[in-house]
Amino acid sequence: MKRSNVFLATCLLVSAISSQALAGDTTSYVRVVQIDTTDSESAVFVSLAQAINSRPACATATSTFVVDTSTARGKQMMTLLHSALLSGMRVRARGTGNCNFWTGFETLRTVYMSAN
Repeated sequence: MKRSNVFLATCLLVSAISSQALAGDTTSYVRVVQIDTTDSESAVFVSLAQAINSRPACATATSTFVVDTSTARGKQMMTLLHSALLSGMRVRARGTGNCNFWTGFETLRTVYMSAN
């Protein structure tokens, strides 16, 4: 029983590390160039001035993440992204490593903003 728990924990850890390794990242601070909405009430697409590195295979969009604004986290990210777009400040973005929310677009996980 104890061995199976250790094995399960190891598998979960490897899975978490693997999904992080395949998550898209801008690797540097870039400008937000466009924010688009759709007919969906909660999907917002954020286009960046640089291609996203290390995108997962499901992500066909090269420089655009999708944000689920039906969540508190998504609403917070959109506030930050709108501020960056309007002020010209740069952001660094990191995705979730999956396209579960909108086919072809990696879901945005984290946004950092810089005045530089």
